[in-house]
Amino acid sequence: MRIGKITNTLVSLYNNEHTRKRAVFLIGASGIGKSQVVYQSAETLDIPVVDLRLAQCDPVDLRGVPSVVDGKTVWHEPVFFPDKATNPAGILFLDELTSAPPAVQA
Repeated sequence: MRIGKITNTLVSLYNNEHTRKRAVFLIGASGIGKSQVVYQSAETLDIPVVDLRLAQCDPVDLRGVPSVVDGKTVWHEPVFFPDKATNPAGILFLDELTSAPPAVQA
C-alpha cells in the first residue's frame, strides 16, 4: 500500500468497532512518513497518541515497577499509558519495534 493511503485506512480501522483494537504493523524504508501518518490519523480522529520509542525502552518500562501489597506482587502501570477512566480513546504507537532489544520486542 502506498503511504498516502495509510491515513485513511487507519482512520477506517479505528472507526470500525470490530477492528479498532487490532494491531497494525507499518513497515517500510526509513523517512517515508510512517510515524507522520499515525499522527495524521489521530488528528483526524481527534484522539491522543502515546508514542513509545521502543529502541529506547527497557522491558521494565512497559510492564511497570513492582511492589508488594498484602504479600503479593503488584505491577504499577507506567504513567505514560493512557488512563482508561479519564481518556479511554487513543492510539498506542510502538515505534522502532524492529530496532528494540529482543527482551522489549518479546
